[in-house]
Amino acid sequence: MVTLAGVVGEYPGTWLEMVFGVVSMREEHYALGADMSRAAGRPLNWNAIQINTGKLELVEDSLRASDYAQARGATVYALIPATPMVTLLNFVNCFLIDTIPGWSDLVPLSLAERREALAVPRFAAI
Repeated sequence: MVTLAGVVGEYPGTWLEMVFGVVSMREEHYALGADMSRAAGRPLNWNAIQINTGKLELVEDSLRASDYAQARGATVYALIPATPMVTLLNFVNCFLIDTIPGWSDLVPLSLAERREALAVPRFAAI
């Protein structure tokens, strides 16, 4: 990723972005973002910080990425939505459903097979 970011930096007007998914950010994430920004000589944004007053430590961990990068000569920005984030899940495309432990088994199934699988108590208990 860092090597690829360096190539991006060879083209004027480019920008970097990372999507971490639904994870708590750790130093390895901070380091990757900072290394990519430095390699490209470009800012990197990551999409998107989720403000949750019930989990302020996660917000603080996420914001730490910018300070971490700045201390290492890089620029990392968090994108912040102007409206509350709402995630719509469905069993047609299984967006994010495959990230729930044990539910990735549904993804390769047809819609009819998914319907049958969801009738199994194993999924009802999750």
